[in-house]
Amino acid sequence: MKLSEIYGKELINLNGEACGYVRGVYAADGKIEYLACADGEENEFDVDFKDVKFIGGRLIFNDRRDIKRKSRALRLGAPAYTKDGEYTGYVKEITVENGNIKNYVIGGKRYSPSLLSVGDAAIIRQARTLKDDVVKGGKVILKKGTELDGKALKKAETAGEYVQAQLKSM
Repeated sequence: MKLSEIYGKELINLNGEACGYVRGVYAADGKIEYLACADGEENEFDVDFKDVKFIGGRLIFNDRRDIKRKSRALRLGAPAYTKDGEYTGYVKEITVENGNIKNYVIGGKRYSPSLLSVGDAAIIRQARTLKDDVVKGGKVILKKGTELDGKALKKAETAGEYVQAQLKSM
């Protein structure tokens, strides 16, 4: 493909919908990095060139604008409160593994992302814990007092006891 064939080209998302056109091409170190685009109302947006495929003379792209709109900036130093409004400290660190947030460190404690609502401040929700053992065929799958986080729920689901785990946390 020639650069002259990219400028002004219509962009089609994976659903086959026209989303705009290419108005600029940006490169670094001899490699195209992203396309500067605009929609029909001339609202500008960028498309990572890695998300673009050329199929039958058409520019097909993975439209990640919704993901970008839903995303929030991660802030160290954000104040943290319980759901009752009690100040518990600030976000000291965020541990990330393979692009996934593993935990937040607040006031010397680690919190699972599933227990937090994060924006300008972090709100810590009370963890649901099991009030009784989750048992299947006489074998304990999850012990009483276990925090019902994503890992525990996955273990219960794998054992076919997802509903039992949910019920025993009420």
